Amino acid sequence: MASILKVNEIQHTGGTSALTVDSGGRVTQSSRPVWRVFNVGAQSTTDWTATDYYPIVYSHTVIDTASGWTSGSSNLYTIPVTGNYVFHINQRCDGPAAGQWFQLYLDVNGEDRFRWIVDLNDGGGANIGYYTFSVSDMAPFTAGDTLQVRFGANADSAITLQGASSAASDSTNQYSNFSGYFLG
Repeated sequence: MASILKVNEIQHTGGTSALTVDSGGRVTQSSRPVWRVFNVGAQSTTDWTATDYYPIVYSHTVIDTASGWTSGSSNLYTIPVTGNYVFHINQRCDGPAAGQWFQLYLDVNGEDRFRWIVDLNDGGGANIGYYTFSVSDMAPFTAGDTLQVRFGANADSAITLQGASSAASDSTNQYSNFSGYFLG
């Protein structure tokens, strides 16, 4: 004989809701770490080829259930609980020169942990109007780890990281964003 546990909500002894089951059997976890940030406007610099590369500035927060996002000059997400996380980075680069390459990094605790490279060598030598770089990955992180997205190029200083001035919180025109969630 099977056991059946009938509950609408499971709470911590302190009263914080951990899990809710609706009448359709769907489970929600309101405190599961989830974040999504994006930038409005463009980010440029006089030299993207610096050896330490530059943090991408995300100016707006769409969601941050664990209050892990720190905006401003650091632009860090601090992992609130140890476990496996899924993360996504979308970055539109305007005006990259053909034949150049550029890189996205996900630094963990200030160290280059993940690196993705795009080579724009089209063979024709023509400049490209824009390129959107999208990355999705999964990794284990420890509570307190800090994540920072960084960008650099090999020789092209004219790239602009685009975050449309018309970007809206409903995901319209959010060309540059960083998001993730706790998997378990």
